Amino acid sequence: MQNAVLNNTHHYIIYDGVCVFCNYWVNWLIKRDGKDLFRFIPLQTKLGQTLLLERNISSDKVESIVYIQPEQAYFLKSDAILNLLSELTYWKSFAIVLSVFPRVIRDFFYDFIAANRYTLFGRHQQCEIPPPAIRQKFLLEELD
Repeated sequence: MQNAVLNNTHHYIIYDGVCVFCNYWVNWLIKRDGKDLFRFIPLQTKLGQTLLLERNISSDKVESIVYIQPEQAYFLKSDAILNLLSELTYWKSFAIVLSVFPRVIRDFFYDFIAANRYTLFGRHQQCEIPPPAIRQKFLLEELD
């Protein structure tokens, strides 16, 4: 059962809202999202938890962004990164090059960064509040 907040117009990214690197990655994607395709949901929100639960993903074991394409599938770890990059006009070729590497190798590097993200990049005390100019790209609370 899909949550009513998801529509066929947008793709959804659940990310660690207190992770400095994750927030940098979200801002990087926003700058390159010329099609206004992506919407972002912090893992720490009720909506983020609900969407994980609906997909049988244990929220206490999530060391990954979760990329959800409505009416299709969801992707984790390096598969999420490759699928996200393939939606960006100038990054499709890079995604194709990275896809040559087996998932086990891609995920090894992804898992290393994910496991050490707070040590390497830092951690916020709470989820960042996005500036007004991009706030519409974030789903920060449960919507009906």
